[in-house]
Amino acid sequence: MSVTLFQAILLSIWGLITGTDRMSEAFFWFRPIIVATGAGIILGDPVHGAMVGGLTELAFAGLTPAGGAIPPDPVIAGMMGAIFACGAGVNPAAAVGLALPFSVLMQYVLVLLYTGYAFFMKPLDRMIDKCDVKGIIRLNIFGLFLAGVVYMVFTFLASYLMQDAISALIRIIPEWFMNGLEVAGGVMPALGFGMLLTTMFKVKYTPFIVIGFLAATYGGFNNILPVALIGAAFAMYNYFFKKEDTVSAVMENGGGEDEGI
Repeated sequence: MSVTLFQAILLSIWGLITGTDRMSEAFFWFRPIIVATGAGIILGDPVHGAMVGGLTELAFAGLTPAGGAIPPDPVIAGMMGAIFACGAGVNPAAAVGLALPFSVLMQYVLVLLYTGYAFFMKPLDRMIDKCDVKGIIRLNIFGLFLAGVVYMVFTFLASYLMQDAISALIRIIPEWFMNGLEVAGGVMPALGFGMLLTTMFKVKYTPFIVIGFLAATYGGFNNILPVALIGAAFAMYNYFFKKEDTVSAVMENGGGEDEGI
């Protein structure tokens, strides 16, 4: 890979920002499409960064934390995918597959981090007993910052200090294995969407899926703006007509315009 020290520092800062947002979910900058595009800009190749981000975003669409379960990390998946594609010249689809082990590794790092958070519980209980609002706020901010620092260190290690080892690993990977990673990276978005549909699918939305599939498959990907506009139009149609149907149902049942659903 060819990541300079300055680029590695910028990537680390970007990891700090997106990692902190990952914990707070304030701006959703931690989504792979944002992380990878930002990393691609830093590495001077925003096009491949956005391509990796789009593939990774679809792959991680169905990976949502449930209860105490921690899925593979989306921030590092997007970050390392962009580094492989933009810094090492790996095919974007194969870069998604190469980034997955780093994402899983970060998953275990977060388990250790969350375990460490348990030591904050007693001080937090004491602050609650004393109604120390400022102390509670400071402790929460410290927890967010600590997570951001973990992402920053991980990003710097993977993008700069380990780049020679990673480059050597890429060179010794057989062509057939790299082709397999490319195929796997291409299949992962479909798998992620499939996992998402297992919880969100409704039969009445099937026409939208069919139309979207036809538009994406036979419309070509030279310009995806028409596909995006079709999706936006259907979303607006569903929102406004559903709203009218709800208001009509309320009025028919004797409710006023100021009443809720």
